[in-house]
Amino acid sequence: MDLESFLEDISPKIVNRGINYFENGAVENLVKISESEWRADVIGSEDYRVEITIDDGEIIDWYCTCPYDWGPVCKHVVAVLYEIEKAMNGNEINVHGKKSKKQKKAEKSQLEQFEEILKKVSKKDLAVFLKEFALDNEKFFSEFFIHFSDLIKTNKKENYKTWIKEIARSFSGRYGFIEYNESFPLFRQVDSLLRKAEKYFDENNTAEAIRICQAVIEEVPVIVQKMDDSAGFSSATMDWAFSLIHKNLSKIPPSEKDALLDYCLKEFFKSKYTGFGWENDFLSLMPHLISNLEQEKAFFKALDLAQRKAGKGDSWSSTYKIVRLKRAKLDYFLITKRKEEATKFAEENIEHDEFRKFLIDEAIEKREFDRAKKLIHGGIDEAQKNNYPGLVQDYKSRLLEIARLEKNKDEVRKYAEELFYSSYFNFKFYDILKKTYSKDEWEDVVEDIIDEIKSRGRSGGSIGILAQVFIKEKYQDRLLKLLQEHSDDLHIVENYATHLKKAYPKELLKIYENAVRVYAQNTGRNFYEEIARVLKNMLKIEGGEKVVRKLVAEFKEKYPRRRAMMEILNKYFK
Repeated sequence: MDLESFLEDISPKIVNRGINYFENGAVENLVKISESEWRADVIGSEDYRVEITIDDGEIIDWYCTCPYDWGPVCKHVVAVLYEIEKAMNGNEINVHGKKSKKQKKAEKSQLEQFEEILKKVSKKDLAVFLKEFALDNEKFFSEFFIHFSDLIKTNKKENYKTWIKEIARSFSGRYGFIEYNESFPLFRQVDSLLRKAEKYFDENNTAEAIRICQAVIEEVPVIVQKMDDSAGFSSATMDWAFSLIHKNLSKIPPSEKDALLDYCLKEFFKSKYTGFGWENDFLSLMPHLISNLEQEKAFFKALDLAQRKAGKGDSWSSTYKIVRLKRAKLDYFLITKRKEEATKFAEENIEHDEFRKFLIDEAIEKREFDRAKKLIHGGIDEAQKNNYPGLVQDYKSRLLEIARLEKNKDEVRKYAEELFYSSYFNFKFYDILKKTYSKDEWEDVVEDIIDEIKSRGRSGGSIGILAQVFIKEKYQDRLLKLLQEHSDDLHIVENYATHLKKAYPKELLKIYENAVRVYAQNTGRNFYEEIARVLKNMLKIEGGEKVVRKLVAEFKEKYPRRRAMMEILNKYFK
């Protein structure tokens, strides 16, 4: 496992905290649960569960139940990775890069020992243990019950709902609230029910599968009212429940589809689904369940009633709801291949951009470009009147699309250049613009672009944009000069230094030297960790070792009273 490479781009602060956890023995219960999956608990002020997937020596996935969301990897994952490396190599790990030469004979993993016990224990003793353990452990009881529920003939949605309630209760605290770190294991158990539904669909037992999906759909919105689900597991579970039904519509018999439509028409109006957008899942599903005129009328009646409840569209939220409801009707026309009715309906609601865009797409598909342009210009006028610059840009990107289809070089240039500047320098439009010029023509055009970027000043982020232009055009000498001019800004140097390592190692080290010196004027452990990270990067540049040694010695002499800086420099640069 190439742990060092994986951690290279992780904040040194996080890496060091993870190392401290590892060295202090905070990682417990490390288990290899499959050929590629590992699981462990990290003990601290709060206990967290970490799961990591390593395939062929590559770390490909990880999850921690902690709430950390400031970066891709938390300190708990780092700690477990070091513990895994220790287990995989069968030796003690020196976290500063050196492994002991003495290899230990690998012991059996906990999983292997567990499997050995299972083979030897009697069925009677195992049954007694499981019963006693389940009665004392509500979470295990729920998981066990759901896993083996196939052995019980239920055929009742209420039974599934009761199980889900019991799952939620087993993860609830003293006052009935479910904390953040319990959200993952809770929904993992609920998801195990959906895996059963998936299995039932595969076996064409659609009635039982639908019952499970409905139970999940009805209970999750209730559970989420009393929990911290900032990680969004409830939405993932709800998405899965609805997508299972969508995916298996062709297997569902007509009578069950009719019952499912009636269910959706009733459930759709319940307030527990609003606020999360789950009412939209019903809107997406219902058009696929309609099979006759009576059902169509009931669907349209429900949409009209929902629109009246949404109000007259004075607020943004009510307008959004009305548009979503109207979109469901449009989708129904499209699903039933009634294109003329769809077009007419869109024209009747052209004041909403979603329907205007539908008509634009339709016109472009039919290559009715004049009609499409007229619709677009109308949209631009409305967007400008309402001060929606982002929407103006969307419409102009459609004009660019049409110009490219018509192979109108002048129009392509006009809109690509305009969009490049108005989109805060989206280089997608830069590339489109460049393709319309010959190599010789482009040399003059790109200079005009560079001048325009410079005229926008530093506050507009022109340094980074200029750097990107120089990189695209392979103007390495100009990129070097740009970094030299801004060698007092370590972040700018770091962002673009990689493009100069081979061509200008000596000059780049000089830039780095100045940038690090300026940055070292800051105080605080975070700044010192960043300095150490940059110095380590400098070691990878030809001639970097000499410059790094010089800077480390200089900082030790200049800042001897900065204990944290001395500690960090001594740790990484002995």
